[in-house]
Amino acid sequence: MGYAHIHAIVRADNQGGLAYYQSRGFEDFRRLPNCTLADGTRVDKIWKRFEL
Repeated sequence: MGYAHIHAIVRADNQGGLAYYQSRGFEDFRRLPNCTLADGTRVDKIWKRFEL
């Protein structure tokens, strides 16, 4: 299909999710600070990227 990479955005407080994507070869691409969740909670998110 011509894709060069896959992106995943994971909450910084989701240690299990971060470990999973790291174990699959995803690398940190960007940090998204102070994202507002539906309930109003603010949390950083980690944007991860896997090169195909």
